[in-house]
Amino acid sequence: MNAPITLMYTLLRAKSAEFYIRDRFHLDDHQARFDRAIITLPEVVIEDLSLPAENLLKPVFDLIWNAAGFADHRILMWMANGNRNN
Repeated sequence: MNAPITLMYTLLRAKSAEFYIRDRFHLDDHQARFDRAIITLPEVVIEDLSLPAENLLKPVFDLIWNAAGFADHRILMWMANGNRNN
């Protein structure tokens, strides 16, 4: 397979599904939960297939995180340089 490729992602039966977040005390009521049954995310164009999967899929993770009411998920699992925290 050659780059670029387009990735399209849809979450089905998502209404009221929520992220497990250990320390929920700092969240608003609408955060970490989807408000619709079907979440259709915008397409993501992947330009470089040689990157690790976690880096290739980061834009998709960002969109899912945004759909659950969060502006930025780096606070939990990503460093500012785009690499995943372990």
